[in-house]
Amino acid sequence: MVLVNRVCGEIAALSGLEQETQTQLTAAVESANRWLEEQTEARRDLFFRLDEAVNSQRTRQVRRLLAHVNAAASRNRTEAENAIVDAAAGHLAALARGQQAGVAAGRAVANGSGAGHERVRSILGNLRRRDTDVMTAEIRSLVKVLIRAAADAGDRVTDDQAADIADWQQRASLDKPLPAAGSLAEARAAAAQRTKNKQDAAGQQKQTRPLSDRVARRFWITRRCPRCHAVKGRNCVHNNRTGTGEVQQIPHSERLKPILEERKAKAKQRKRQLQTLDVTCPDCKRPPGATCTSPSGGVHRSRAEHAQKLNRKEPRA
Repeated sequence: MVLVNRVCGEIAALSGLEQETQTQLTAAVESANRWLEEQTEARRDLFFRLDEAVNSQRTRQVRRLLAHVNAAASRNRTEAENAIVDAAAGHLAALARGQQAGVAAGRAVANGSGAGHERVRSILGNLRRRDTDVMTAEIRSLVKVLIRAAADAGDRVTDDQAADIADWQQRASLDKPLPAAGSLAEARAAAAQRTKNKQDAAGQQKQTRPLSDRVARRFWITRRCPRCHAVKGRNCVHNNRTGTGEVQQIPHSERLKPILEERKAKAKQRKRQLQTLDVTCPDCKRPPGATCTSPSGGVHRSRAEHAQKLNRKEPRA
């Protein structure tokens, strides 16, 4: 994906080409951009499934998806993606140690404490490598993940780690008591709601942003401007409808609106996948939206499998 993006940028910067060559290059760039969009969507789905497998303690699926992530999405990861990978690696490492230590340690891993301890260690290491003088929204989010992982780990958290966690809580203005193990499910549900609220707010803010900030140059440069008649590969010009005049860096809105409309149409056509909490749990019979009564505070495996089965059986608009 990095190579394709770079080549598309180099092609867009070319000028003085013959018409036939320009047409061929334009078609190649359009095809590459479609491929990039597909890869981005596939990457997002891959990390989502890995995170769900870790939360549901599906070890076999975690191992398979983590190998896929490391092979196909090892570069340019976001903080959220790194946190998911750290959690998956911690889950597998804790399980391996639990199997070597015996049945008692294996039960601790199954309850999530071993995986939680590995996640605490990994996240603390990640935070230590960050710029501690700047408290960004990403660091605050990572500290919140650290607090939940500490609740999972329980008494496996060492005194030094507990001190570090308290320090990060204070830096991020989150110096509140750690959630009790019994309230872990409620904490996760509240975190999911906060994430949804942020996404809704970001969506509203996106609608108010200028069109030129919502469409990257590599997309609109491959289209002809219907207002100033700038051809593919050329910037728009001030002198309308003549194709001449002073070049402007910001394209006309008439060149951008069709792209946004196409994106909106694609979004409507995408399937809405059922999430784990969207279905009734076959084990504890908890209704949609309610958390399971699992002792570990997570969801029952049968509930996640039931949601996946419904998604395969009946695609949803």
